[in-house]
Amino acid sequence: MGRMKEYYLNNIDWEHEHINQPPMEEPMFCSDQSPHVQCPNCFQGRIKLNYTTKEGVCESCGQEFVLVGSNTVRYK
Repeated sequence: MGRMKEYYLNNIDWEHEHINQPPMEEPMFCSDQSPHVQCPNCFQGRIKLNYTTKEGVCESCGQEFVLVGSNTVRYK
């Protein structure tokens, strides 16, 4: 095995042992409103997100989405 590959594998092992990413939590808001994520399907409604199941539904067209990032969705 080459030196760079060995260094890379050791670095990956160290990252898995020492770096723990916290789980994605539901964001905290100052009001009772949820963040506005515009529907990429109809561009008219907003997506009502459920952060525990990481799923959402457009209030206008009814298209279902999956939450990928903090405000990033993809089609279900």
